[in-house]
Amino acid sequence: MISSNHLEPGDSGRIQATVDTTGRGGILVKKISIYSNDRINPVRTIVMTMDIIRKPLP
Repeated sequence: MISSNHLEPGDSGRIQATVDTTGRGGILVKKISIYSNDRINPVRTIVMTMDIIRKPLP
């Protein structure tokens, strides 16, 4: 989810991401690519690295 579909130069916005970690454990790496009309950097990538700790079994 993004806070706006259009930003003027110098404006800022927010990106919200949700990762479903159900059934996963250990290191998980996810990437989000942001595409724009910036001539120098048309694509920016955010890398998220998570260490998922499983709940102990009862």
